[in-house]
Amino acid sequence: MKNKRLILPMIALSLGLAACQDTTEDTGTETPTEETSDENGSTTDSATSGINDDEAIPTEGEPSDPDYALLEQAKEEYYGGNLDAASGTLSRLLQKDLSDKELLEAEAEDLKEEISQQQAEEASETAESQADSAFKEERQSALLSEEYKAATGKDLSEATDEEIEAWLTERDAEKNEPAQGETAGEESMPESNMTRAEAENYAFEQVIERAEIDEENYFYFVNYTEDNWVQVEARESVEQDGVTFSNLIGMYRYNVSTDEMQKLDVITGDYNTIEE
Repeated sequence: MKNKRLILPMIALSLGLAACQDTTEDTGTETPTEETSDENGSTTDSATSGINDDEAIPTEGEPSDPDYALLEQAKEEYYGGNLDAASGTLSRLLQKDLSDKELLEAEAEDLKEEISQQQAEEASETAESQADSAFKEERQSALLSEEYKAATGKDLSEATDEEIEAWLTERDAEKNEPAQGETAGEESMPESNMTRAEAENYAFEQVIERAEIDEENYFYFVNYTEDNWVQVEARESVEQDGVTFSNLIGMYRYNVSTDEMQKLDVITGDYNTIEE
């Protein structure tokens, strides 16, 4: 809120000063001001002597604590409209031992419950059309949705099971073919000795290990793109109020030639390198 300054008319100001002067002359006394002296001889007004200018103001959370950082990340993702990413971040946070951070744990649980309610409401709108689908998890993948759109020009959410199955079969068949830019008959990718399938397996293992993801708790989508980069999408399946949806645990890129790993920042849309 901006501070407002009041400009008093000069006449009113003059009258106020005159009134004060008259009152002082009538009483003949002055309002005492108590002062205290410190050991250096300086004085301090008693009205402010109880305030320590250097006293630290309490803040919420500890920015340097990785647990608080995860909570703040989840809040940013939530307020940015990325519900699945925010809930995924909270899932990873709540898997930790937070017994000595009860307030943090309670706030994370409350936020996760709020997000889950919103996700369940949104999922219920499409649950009926996909109730009998054999590709429920595939339909929730951001990676596959983008890939399917690029390959077919259609939205994955609107595709039939038959269309998805045919596309996945063709996609899997390409994994052992030479990578783009190779000469016919060569089965390894440039600057590596792996086929696409081998590159995907290697990148997946490295991401799981370096990102410290519990492999058994989530489901994954892996795709070799180009220039030795492999995308890995980790998601968490959730069932609530009779509907199924998923949370994004992380979207990663791994370069099988340089061993560089990157993670998607869903707020900015940029991939940031993760140092070992």
